[in-house]
Formats: sequence, structure tokens, C-alpha cells
Amino acid sequence: ATIENHMYGPLNVDKPGDYWKNIADKWDTTEEAAKNSLCGNCVAFDISPRMEKCMPGPVSFAGKLGYCWMHDFKCASLRTCATWAGGGPIVKDPVSLDWQRRKGQ
Repeated sequence: ATIENHMYGPLNVDKPGDYWKNIADKWDTTEEAAKNSLCGNCVAFDISPRMEKCMPGPVSFAGKLGYCWMHDFKCASLRTCATWAGGGPIVKDPVSLDWQRRKGQ
């Protein structure tokens, strides 16, 4: 759903095609700025110790796996989506637990 509704990608971070141009256009910014707005530095990207225990293992082709609290799925640090918000990642268990509580999970 995040791919279809929020431009999650690029599918292949080594061959992004027009992905960065398209998301830069959506955000009304430059491709360079878009390329610096990644899941890995999003406020909702959870890589806290408690969340890392839930991950299936490392994924080097797209960065580090984490959990996205905005869209409720595991995502990769070198990707992004149209709902990116700066201020992350989440690295402390109490912050992770707060996001979980606010999501009602």
C-alpha cells in the first residue's frame, strides 16, 4: 500500500530510474534534497534495540531495516516515501514504545 499510495521506493536503490526526479517534483524540491530525505532519517523510522530484535536480519542492498510507524511496515533506510518527515530515526526504546502507544498497538 505504501508503494501504491505514497511512492515508497526506489525499488532498486542502485538503479532508481526516475524515482528521485518524481518524488522531488511531488515535494517541489531538488533531486539532491530528495536524495537526502530517506527512511533512515525519518522521524517515524524505528531502529531502536527492541525493534531490531523483530527484524529478520540485515538487508545490505537497501540499507538497514527498520519499522515505519507511519505506514506500519518494515522499511529500508536507503528508501523513502512521500510522507517523509525529518527528525529521525528512533533509536531509543522509550521513544519506540511511545510511538506504539500512540498508534494504539
